[in-house]
Amino acid sequence: MSFYPEELSTFEYYKKKTPLFYRDSYGYLDQFEMLFRNIMTSPTGGFLHVGDMILSLYDIFNENYLDLINAMDPTGRDCDMLDKIGAIFGVTRTPNCLWYENGVQYGETLILNNEEFLMLIKCEIIKNNFRGTREECNRLYDLIGLNIFSLTVEGYGIYARCKLVLASTPERQYSDNIMKMFKSGLLNIKSVGILYEYVEYVVPAGVLIWDSNNQSEMWDFGGWSDSAGVGMEWDVDDWDEGDWAV
Repeated sequence: MSFYPEELSTFEYYKKKTPLFYRDSYGYLDQFEMLFRNIMTSPTGGFLHVGDMILSLYDIFNENYLDLINAMDPTGRDCDMLDKIGAIFGVTRTPNCLWYENGVQYGETLILNNEEFLMLIKCEIIKNNFRGTREECNRLYDLIGLNIFSLTVEGYGIYARCKLVLASTPERQYSDNIMKMFKSGLLNIKSVGILYEYVEYVVPAGVLIWDSNNQSEMWDFGGWSDSAGVGMEWDVDDWDEGDWAV
């Protein structure tokens, strides 16, 4: 997709608009076309190239977006374009975080790199468009790139509570800043009337993951853990005979 209409991007459009007197003048159209291509379609700085580049910098949900901004900012820490987009949605690279661990309150002003700041911006955009269903919420967490699972917590009196678990896996680990933003509720898509708890969980290597190509996570090699932390192993050949070991 281009920011400029396709019809206006071709020289034929402007050629038809040129008066007959100039069309019949020797060398006029050739010079006009040369200038047009230099200004409009030059791959090193033409109007269309630069315009499309600027447009792509606002497509923050593109799966290759982080590679694009890191190409502009090889340090990966201070892309000016992200700061401009963040300002549109009222978020900065230095959020104030406040969270609790084991009943102790912690506070810190973070300094986010490009990847962390991009995640915060995505979350803020999604919050502004969230319609409130649990299914939509789960899809949106996937879109942001967060392995978050929401669990309903019973027995807390009149307040509705939800426990959010951010799961780190060997394939997808999160930085300290992302963890602090999560525990502070900055990466939470909230619903009115819900009290949230935040839990970090690290999935150990070797736990069974569906559709994984990693041998240690496949049938006959992997293992399950129940809520009590008791590991279970099995032999897939004896599945129908109940050959389980706990």
